[in-house]
Amino acid sequence: LPRIGIRPARTDAGAFIGLVVRRLALAVRGTRFRERRERDIPLDVLRRVDVLWSIGAPLSLVELARGNNLHLRATHLVLRSGEPKRVVRALSTLACSSAIAGGRGDRRATAILERAREVAMGLDDPTAMAQTALAEAICHKVVGRWALALERLEHAVEKLTPLRGV
Repeated sequence: LPRIGIRPARTDAGAFIGLVVRRLALAVRGTRFRERRERDIPLDVLRRVDVLWSIGAPLSLVELARGNNLHLRATHLVLRSGEPKRVVRALSTLACSSAIAGGRGDRRATAILERAREVAMGLDDPTAMAQTALAEAICHKVVGRWALALERLEHAVEKLTPLRGV
């Protein structure tokens, strides 16, 4: 992380505070973005996003606050950069983490996921569509809509299976 200009939190408390601050900033900022082509975005920005995700995803499984903190850092960078494939991934991930809160979080997740789906459909990209389908299944699962989660997961698997590298 330091090689790409990111200082990770040194303590659990620091990671948690960073997570709260980033969630509040995102709540104020919203999920709007101005779409830009990948080639128009500096390579170091794209690299920073990709590294944050590659570390944040597995870290979230064992260090929730630290991993989600990295995901939110990536989300902020992606929304500022506007690269649509990464926006779909960021919004899909954000929807899943929002759904965990239930109630209002579930409604927020639905709105975020709808936005991710719109962007993915505009790209006409099978990977982006599969990401939103999987995120929808996860959102239903975390709030206990088991039958719908299973149905959406089966749909996601159908979309994911033919993709290379999956």
